[in-house]
Amino acid sequence: MGRQTELFHEPLEVVSPAQDRLEPHVWVRRLIIWEKPGKVIRDLPLRKGLNIIWSPDPGADAVGLGESAGSGHGAGKTLFCRLLRYCLGEERFANDALHHSIARELPSGLVGAEVMVGGNPWAVIRPLGITRKHWATEGRTLDEILESDLPQTGMEPLLDAISSDLISRDLEVALPGTKNRKGWPYALGWSSRDQECRFDHLLDWRHADANTQSPISGLSKDERLLAVRLFLNLISKEEMDVRQKRDTLPKESTIEQNIEHYTKTIDRVAAELANNLDVSMTVPATDPIGAGILANAAKTSLSNIEKEGSPKVSSNELDPLCKQRDSLIGNLAVLKEQIGQLDGRIALQSSHLSNLQGEHKKLDGNTLKAEFGDRCPICNVMIDIALAEGCGLSHKLTDVDQIEGDKAHVQEQIKQCNAAAAGFKNQKIEKELLLEQIEIELEAVQAQINTIQKMDQETRDDYIGRKFNADNLVKQAKKLNAFLDKKTEFETQRDNRAKDSKKYGEQLAKLREQHKAAMTKFNEFFCYVSKGFLGGNTTAKISLTGSGLEAQVQVGGLAMTSLKAVVFDLSALLLTIEGRSNLPAFLIHDSPREADLGLSYYHKLFLFVRELEKIAEEPPFQYIVTTTTEPPKNLISTECHIVTLDGSNPEQRLLKRNLLEDA
Repeated sequence: MGRQTELFHEPLEVVSPAQDRLEPHVWVRRLIIWEKPGKVIRDLPLRKGLNIIWSPDPGADAVGLGESAGSGHGAGKTLFCRLLRYCLGEERFANDALHHSIARELPSGLVGAEVMVGGNPWAVIRPLGITRKHWATEGRTLDEILESDLPQTGMEPLLDAISSDLISRDLEVALPGTKNRKGWPYALGWSSRDQECRFDHLLDWRHADANTQSPISGLSKDERLLAVRLFLNLISKEEMDVRQKRDTLPKESTIEQNIEHYTKTIDRVAAELANNLDVSMTVPATDPIGAGILANAAKTSLSNIEKEGSPKVSSNELDPLCKQRDSLIGNLAVLKEQIGQLDGRIALQSSHLSNLQGEHKKLDGNTLKAEFGDRCPICNVMIDIALAEGCGLSHKLTDVDQIEGDKAHVQEQIKQCNAAAAGFKNQKIEKELLLEQIEIELEAVQAQINTIQKMDQETRDDYIGRKFNADNLVKQAKKLNAFLDKKTEFETQRDNRAKDSKKYGEQLAKLREQHKAAMTKFNEFFCYVSKGFLGGNTTAKISLTGSGLEAQVQVGGLAMTSLKAVVFDLSALLLTIEGRSNLPAFLIHDSPREADLGLSYYHKLFLFVRELEKIAEEPPFQYIVTTTTEPPKNLISTECHIVTLDGSNPEQRLLKRNLLEDA
């Protein structure tokens, strides 16, 4: 390894592999991609220890105007990592666009992996194209599955096998959001960060653009931190119980908002009450004494109004008017009846007069001649002759004297009838005049009654209105006390929350102290790896505080932010090798140079991992890294260099063909 001893102590001096961790719990021995069953595109053997997938980038020297230059990107490095994850149980291996492109090119395509779980071989085959069958079988080879008609198993058997041996039931249940799901996808998420996350943060493992439907995609930062602590044995069940109690405390901001809301409401209601009750407040309404003053004033106001009683109209003033009105109404009724009777009599006289006038006409020759002409319409005899001599056809003889007498009698009756009718009309006129006078008098009396009743109603309305307002003020005063109670309730809740928060904080600090040894060891590894990459002038520290994991890496005061996530993952790998974690000693880093690691640091990463292989007879871990930067030359020709991909040549891409989108 050359000058490694000058950089830091040999890993063998620092890391002591646990006897039950001399082989990674999970590692991939082989990855095969088929265009269709029987036709292999790629057959890539992998190994324990360091595995390098290199896609050379010709760099700026190879760029010329009008010339085609190769690229380290687009060769399939990220797709390779995603296919590994896919064979280890992740739901998808690409976003929709890339998945559709691969499915069009490889409708019968398959990807398979030989996965070692706890020293036992598993064969996994999953579809790349339009097929939907998934196999995960222990003790069989990939060829045996392809050549047989075994029913599909799905991925559950593999997930069960990994989780049951690697992750305890207590840990699996405690993982956030797992419920009945397996814990392995969480460990896989941390062990194989998305390249899009660019190693920016310790707890950033999956990027939304990857769209691989990993269960960790929806976890919050706090939930991912809890998963890390569970995997690294940095938290106990007792601490989780205390955390749960602390996390179920009402939010301080919500309590303060409620206190502020009720304080403002109390001030507003109290100001309205004081104004309406004309009370000068010397004690704030937020004080129960001040609220009591307003409540007493409201009750006194209502009591005074109720003592007045509902106002009543004086009967001495209204009763005579009502009696006078009733009498006038009675007189009007009598007069109207009498006028009606007179109208009947006048009509009778008018009818009698009409009959008399008809009879007189019959006795009057002129009338007869006016009606029939000069001759009788029956006998054609002159009417004057018939009247003088009698009608020759009549059996009665005409008596002229009698006719004249009858005419005189009828005339007298007509005169009497006219006189009677005139008398009745005069009586009607008198009574109508009297009726008009009574109606005027009745209208005046009714106006007086209406005025008195209106004043009475206004008085009643005023009383009802004042009583209603007083009732409302009493209700408002009760609401004011209720608001005070709520404010006091939230203030008590705030005080209790502060006490409980402090209590739980102290308990958590003590419980975290129990894991001090494990955290100290983790910090030792973190410092060890950091100094190995950056030199002796490096200050590094990782600690667990109440707010989470805090990591610092500095060289001469300059923060090395881009290196922290890589160092964090490798430190966890060292803990796993020593048997101090629940992780599988399996790690994938997809293009960590994209995190702006300096070239010298980047080469030290490869050299460190290569040297780490020597701590046991066989490497007790598997580390897979993709890179567009040339690895150290002394590693390119070794067995740890798995494959070289080239994005400029379709035949040298991972799938050996062009796609609409590749990684």
